[in-house]
Amino acid sequence: MSQIRTLRRAVVTIVLAVGSLLLIQCSSSTEPEKPLTNRVYFARDVQVTAGDRFAVPIYFENNINLGAINIPLDYDTAFLRCDSVSFLGSRVGSFLIQTYGLHSTSPQILIGAIDSAAGAEPGSGLLANLHFWAYGFTPDTTLSIWTPENPHAGLNLGFRDTSLTGGPIVPEFEAGEISVKGQR
Repeated sequence: MSQIRTLRRAVVTIVLAVGSLLLIQCSSSTEPEKPLTNRVYFARDVQVTAGDRFAVPIYFENNINLGAINIPLDYDTAFLRCDSVSFLGSRVGSFLIQTYGLHSTSPQILIGAIDSAAGAEPGSGLLANLHFWAYGFTPDTTLSIWTPENPHAGLNLGFRDTSLTGGPIVPEFEAGEISVKGQR
């Protein structure tokens, strides 16, 4: 029985030693961490074929606790249709409200999320997945998703912090691009 205890202690000691070495190696990175900013951005290098149904991830980064997020979007309508928006696995998945609106006659998407509790702590990650269909007749082309200069229904691109005194925050915005390969 004492041999089993000695063996267990040895295993625990080895696991702790290896874990400590891994932590030291991970924390001794030579690259400095980039400070967080407030921004909204898309996945890079989205490539699809005409006729595909696909998702385009949209991400956000924040450097303060956020209680609300509003993102109006436009996209190239001649070759795309947005079917839905999903918040599954997103940083706002636990928010009190996650919502989206798709305009029935124009290429507009409104994304919003509101929380009454802690909100989104500083960090970066997924906001939502935009689900599209590239029409089958789409030629080889690159299509864009952007935030409009004149927002829909007066809903501007913005974050709101969780304090009562904080004002709106206008995040940086990086447009998304979708490369479509036409069918031959």
